[in-house]
Amino acid sequence: MLGIMTAKLLSALLRCFDDAFATVRGEACGACSRLRVHDSRVVARLARLINDDQIHRVKALAIQGHSTANHRPRRQGDRGAVALSLLSLSSVFCCSVSLE
Repeated sequence: MLGIMTAKLLSALLRCFDDAFATVRGEACGACSRLRVHDSRVVARLARLINDDQIHRVKALAIQGHSTANHRPRRQGDRGAVALSLLSLSSVFCCSVSLE
């Protein structure tokens, strides 16, 4: 595996998020985790799967993909980005998270 994402592969990946088979959707989420895809369309599709998919395994893989897609090297004072990422996932877990 090369570990790169081209424009042609990205369009195929985006189609996989809408596939009828849960396995295909889950593998698309796993690919996002492994490749650390930062594209906004991918992040939006992952968020949609987190909120709307009926299969819990797909939701879990989407959460994992979303966390790696949003992961950037932390700088001093970057707590706001982490808080926003956690807030977007809090609707799935229905819990609060303290950053202290």
